[in-house]
Amino acid sequence: MDSDRWQRIEQVYHSALAVEESRRSAFLDETCERDESLRREIESLLSAETAANAFMETPALEVLAKDLAQQSNSSDWNIADDLQLAGKTVSHYRVLEKLGGGGMGVVYKAEDLKLGRQVALKFLPRQLADHPEAVTQLRGEARAASALNHPHICTVHDIDEYEGHPFIVMELLHGETLKQRIAGKPLKQESVVNFGMQILDALEAAHANGIIHRDIKPANIFITARGDVKVLDFGLAKVTRPNLETDFTAGVAETKTFVGTLPYMAPEQLRGQAADPRTDIHAFGAVLFEMSTGRRAFPQRSTSQLINSLVHEAPPPPRSINANISVRLEQTILRCLKKAPTERFQSVTEVAAAVRDVAKANRFSGRALMLSAAAAMVLLAAGALILTRIGWLNRSAYAPPPEGATRQITANPIDDPVIHNALSPDGKYVAYTDLQGLHLRTVESGETRSLPVPEGLCFR
Repeated sequence: MDSDRWQRIEQVYHSALAVEESRRSAFLDETCERDESLRREIESLLSAETAANAFMETPALEVLAKDLAQQSNSSDWNIADDLQLAGKTVSHYRVLEKLGGGGMGVVYKAEDLKLGRQVALKFLPRQLADHPEAVTQLRGEARAASALNHPHICTVHDIDEYEGHPFIVMELLHGETLKQRIAGKPLKQESVVNFGMQILDALEAAHANGIIHRDIKPANIFITARGDVKVLDFGLAKVTRPNLETDFTAGVAETKTFVGTLPYMAPEQLRGQAADPRTDIHAFGAVLFEMSTGRRAFPQRSTSQLINSLVHEAPPPPRSINANISVRLEQTILRCLKKAPTERFQSVTEVAAAVRDVAKANRFSGRALMLSAAAAMVLLAAGALILTRIGWLNRSAYAPPPEGATRQITANPIDDPVIHNALSPDGKYVAYTDLQGLHLRTVESGETRSLPVPEGLCFR
């Protein structure tokens, strides 16, 4: 199956999932028109989703769709541009170019003509613009993110509509997603800790405001060109504050389907239990695992196998994949990924303390290594200085010995031969060893000072 065909299937499939089951047939009539092959593909995927007992909602079903279509390398950012908005003016925004898109949105780069700044516009795909469930989800994303004014959360400026197409206005980010940064390779532990602390900072702010993200994954974490983390996509967020819950979470219910992205979902999500902050902690642990190893904690196999792993199996120890990470970091990751919420860290604040301990241990280890090297260098320098002071290393401080007649300084008898010898740079002394010990002799006078051989030591 070529990539264009897969992208079309994925787009329509995601769109169909956002439509109530009773209206899906009419939706497919309108969307697929005379393309019977496309309709059969979509209906096959929808049927498989039903057989899986609705364990996943829109983002999670992406895994199932790719599995069934035998297409694992398609990008979330290659959706067809049905709206064709590049070059047009939308409200007071001039659309410059399409940046990308997925099943639940198309993103454009635009210029804010009032404020003279560049922004990103996220539109619902054409097929979803008339469906209240999808519109509610987009509005929920805007409201949840706009309620959190935080440096590590993507800022939402506005929500508007253009010719019946709802869109939200977000800050324009330059850089790449964490998924792109990892690209199947582990990050250095310093980067894992740095990015992890910024993600936790964002989650701590969200949880303090009663907002649970419920879809933390590398694709929803953006790394700017300056190395700053921005958490994206609060479209599946759950708000637990009583005065806000009705406004934010209408249409994103937990009773019929399960929200999240399958490889990063916590066991309680798959069991249909209510999400709480520890659900985000589990997802964060999966992200830490992936940053540290370059692999998912629960590799994508068939959907049923993956669900079984998430609910029942422990992930492999991260150090068995990447021995360069510390034991402390491994322990932190595995505690985040505990099956029972009561066995995990109980708050993001606790996780942040553990990650800070990893950072401190890193700095201490590095500092100890530097101090050891520095101490060795000091000792070597001190030794060199002492030797220089007595004139044995700094040969340039002395003129070459004057020419003279050759004469024998030691007797060197056969039964007690000279074993080692050295002449001082100024030519005034000779040091030598024989079977009797170490000797220092004045060349001019022949005066000799001796150090006898200690018992049990042989110079030979």
